Amino acid sequence: MKLKHKKLASALILLSFLSYMPLSSTMVFALDAGAMPDLNNKLNGSVTVDGNRMDVTVQGGAGAVGQFDWNSFNVGSNGHVNFGFTNNSQTSLNRVLASGGLSQIYGKLTNSCAGADCSSYMGTGKVILINPNGIMFGAGSQVDLNSFTATTFDLKGAKNLKDMSAEELKAYKNQINVTANGLPADMVTNAQFIRDGVLKTKDGAAVTLEGTNFNIDKSLGLAGDNVVVYKDSLIKTNLNYNYGGGQDPSQHDKSFSNVRIVTGDGVNFTYERNGYIKKHEAVKNDNSAITNNIKIADSSIDSGRIYVENAGAKEGSDINIKNSVIRGYKLVQGEYGDIEIKGQNDINISDSHIQTNNTYKKSNPDKNTYANNGGRIAIKAGDNVKIENSKIESAYSNQSFGDTLTGTNAGDITIQAGNKNVELNNTNVHAKGNLIVTAQNGSVSAADSTLRARNHSDHDASAADHIKQLFVMAKDTISLDKSYTESTDNTTLKADAIDVKNDTNMHSNKTINMFGKNTTIADSTVQYNGLNFVEDENVLNNVTISGNTGFNDQSSTSLKLTTNGNLTIDGNNLLKRGFSATVDDEGDNPSLDMTVKHTNSVNHDSIALESTKGKVTIKNGSDIRTNTGDIKVSAVDSNNGEVFVQNSKLAAAANVDIKQALTHNAGTHITKDSTISGKNIKITTTNSDADINADLNNFANLSYSERLALNAGRDNNITGTGDLNATRVDFNAARNNNINITGNVTTDNTTFNGHTNNITATKNVTLKNTTIKAKDSSAPENTRTNVNAGGNFTTDGTVLALNKTKLSANADKDTNIVVSGADNKKAGIEINAKYTSDQLSNKTVTVNAADNKLAISKIKAGNLNLDANDTFYAALTNLTTSDTEGVTADASGRAYIEVANWGKFNLDPMDEYETTFTQPDGFTYTDHFVQGSRETGAGSAINTYKKHFIEFDNNGTMEKFLLVYEKPAQGCDPGPDVEGPTDDFGGIDLTDSLINQIRLPRQLEPTSKVAPIANNTTDPTSGIVNAAARIEVDADAATISKKQQEEFEI
Repeated sequence: MKLKHKKLASALILLSFLSYMPLSSTMVFALDAGAMPDLNNKLNGSVTVDGNRMDVTVQGGAGAVGQFDWNSFNVGSNGHVNFGFTNNSQTSLNRVLASGGLSQIYGKLTNSCAGADCSSYMGTGKVILINPNGIMFGAGSQVDLNSFTATTFDLKGAKNLKDMSAEELKAYKNQINVTANGLPADMVTNAQFIRDGVLKTKDGAAVTLEGTNFNIDKSLGLAGDNVVVYKDSLIKTNLNYNYGGGQDPSQHDKSFSNVRIVTGDGVNFTYERNGYIKKHEAVKNDNSAITNNIKIADSSIDSGRIYVENAGAKEGSDINIKNSVIRGYKLVQGEYGDIEIKGQNDINISDSHIQTNNTYKKSNPDKNTYANNGGRIAIKAGDNVKIENSKIESAYSNQSFGDTLTGTNAGDITIQAGNKNVELNNTNVHAKGNLIVTAQNGSVSAADSTLRARNHSDHDASAADHIKQLFVMAKDTISLDKSYTESTDNTTLKADAIDVKNDTNMHSNKTINMFGKNTTIADSTVQYNGLNFVEDENVLNNVTISGNTGFNDQSSTSLKLTTNGNLTIDGNNLLKRGFSATVDDEGDNPSLDMTVKHTNSVNHDSIALESTKGKVTIKNGSDIRTNTGDIKVSAVDSNNGEVFVQNSKLAAAANVDIKQALTHNAGTHITKDSTISGKNIKITTTNSDADINADLNNFANLSYSERLALNAGRDNNITGTGDLNATRVDFNAARNNNINITGNVTTDNTTFNGHTNNITATKNVTLKNTTIKAKDSSAPENTRTNVNAGGNFTTDGTVLALNKTKLSANADKDTNIVVSGADNKKAGIEINAKYTSDQLSNKTVTVNAADNKLAISKIKAGNLNLDANDTFYAALTNLTTSDTEGVTADASGRAYIEVANWGKFNLDPMDEYETTFTQPDGFTYTDHFVQGSRETGAGSAINTYKKHFIEFDNNGTMEKFLLVYEKPAQGCDPGPDVEGPTDDFGGIDLTDSLINQIRLPRQLEPTSKVAPIANNTTDPTSGIVNAAARIEVDADAATISKKQQEEFEI
């Protein structure tokens, strides 16, 4: 930003105008250098001329008004008009007649004290120049007055002016209302305040300043349909009060000067002792076609109070300030120094410096001496505010913010667009109080600009009550583009859309609030002691963090981002990155000299990402890591909560905890090319209808040194093509754990906790050191694990802990498992080796009960090996005849075992539990279902009973089994007395043995004999008829005495 004028400041400007006519429409003739005003009449005064000097003196006592009517009022470049006063608070009213033409002033206007009683502090005399035809201050003119008003509005009589100055009008002060713009009462219009003193305009008249030097002690008023300040003009009010310099300190609060520039179709003025314009109001104009503009260009305005106003103007009436300095001074303990610019339509400020400051701070550094209101700047447009290449700066203050954002405290800056937009380009706005930028019906944008609400460090380092807030509000969008914001208290952005981008740096010593519906932070740095995205839980704020954005919580080494809408991390690493800014905004040059130095980007110790009512998405190459702690991702709303990790990485030094509550078809989506790593990873859904859905390819990229927990409110769903290796994983589902893999499934040190656990693989299923937990410990049989393997099903020599739950397994190849906790008679294991269409006879099933007890519901195998060194329990089934193979009997109410291959059923692989003997026919038999001697009384083998397939309850009742043992028929005859103590074949002697309580029903073979309970190691014998046979062990009514139980070690 470059400014031609060397002196700049910050200001408050209040505008109101109703009509505009270009200056060129007024005839301006060359003025003689010695031209002087031409008097028509006078009242209460005298006029004397001495060469090029004219003295216009007011006669009378304190408060007297001298009225001077002029045929014309022109002052040539060599002319000098001095206004004299003979007492306190006098007014010189100078009125140019309608026939007098335009007033052209190229010389000097001064004032002096002509009496002993008018020498009070800074003078009290006021000069008013009224010319309905227009007033022009030409190049080289000089105005050096105590209080001066130049206006094109006519006046009806001196008496009214006198009345306006009378003490009695002060009673109206309490009737003034404070409006929503937050201005104090002395700035607000009151239509009832002035009754008769009406200043009327003449259409097209103008007050024009071009190269004019105004040096006013107290007050300057410029009023007209068109007020134009041109190049090289200087408007200055003298503030020469020296605190402690011998003047009466009690009078210092009465010495404040001000400048008022007003246009409109009629304005009323009230003057008080201090010489500033106390009240104003626009008079209605029926001519709606009139358009008024205010232009201040290449000029400098210095005063105690400055007001530029066109509140009553029509459409198209703008305020334009260019390449100028407007400076308002805030005095010791004063509430003055305000600058207000108020436009009906647009306000455009470019290449300018608008400033308020504390003039006497250096002479009296006590902060209480400048603690009151004042030093404020307000720029308020009915439509747009556009400021570019400029500096807006207010006086420092120690005032608190207050309960509402009314802008009533010292050092506040307010920039407001009523109907449209606020646009700041390459502009430095620095409020030493609070900074408020609003677009009530539009947007706020700041590009290459600064927005600061803070005192200079040397002013407020020791003051605990300095509260400086930055508040930016828009109806539509707030855009910060390559800009800088700073506040010693909170920073608040509030709009439907918030867009922070392109190396914007935001700093707050307290909390940064971004209250939007859609908030985006891209390639920027946010530094704070608190960060908040939610003001109203009913207004969802979707937050997106992208690009090279960094965060620096100055009170923590961790990061927490929480919103109630969707939270999206888009190609961002969420690094901790702070910054320090050095800003040089001294002097009038609006060009901003600022250096921002960023700290090195590092990982946070821990990170928490949370959406309370929406989704959390981490995508597009985001790489989020922590130094020492956890990464927590949470989306817990029952309707919308969902977590997506897409082509990104989560790497925690400790644990990763993902929590969400999802709808039926939603889930935790860990998609292709994403990795999550940490000591422990926890993925949780909190809603009862929430799934966790993990793609196999991504599941392989969950890297953890301890455990992975998938906690689903409904189902865990792991799908994909390839091999699943789930090591140290906890599958916890309120309903089902579903693993469906086109390939191999391997688990190790893993737990399943769901009502149903479905594990399906087109190849092998290997469950090593795996635990099945009962969902309901009081009814563990209601928990079921279904294993479907296109290849082998194995535990690889380790133990599958069933904890009395139900196991149902199907495998196309072999099953070889070691189980524990499989002794629940209500949940016997089910193994069907015929998973697809392969023949049952090709499958081997081996089941080892590690805790020596095994409950069997159904086993179907080609080859079967069972090992339970204590007891086999029958888990009764509801199988019907149609459910069984090789047996015509109904299997309902019995445990069912089917072995396809003769000689391939091994009840107990341990040799010491088997009795081998040779029958007379030369065949060698091994007893499996019963163990005992073939001879009566040979009881030595009785002690080898291990209760295989036999269970006794307290009443000695035996359970039931239905055995289907498919084999070729044997050509041996156990004899006619198969149930007797002996037979000629040498059949098993059942006398006094356990088996004599078991009925062996006959199955008619071609020999009409019952197949023996034996495994013929040489079967089938040549020539023997091949036929299916079975043995049914039916213990419906079998009982055994307690004595027998003890005898047989039962």
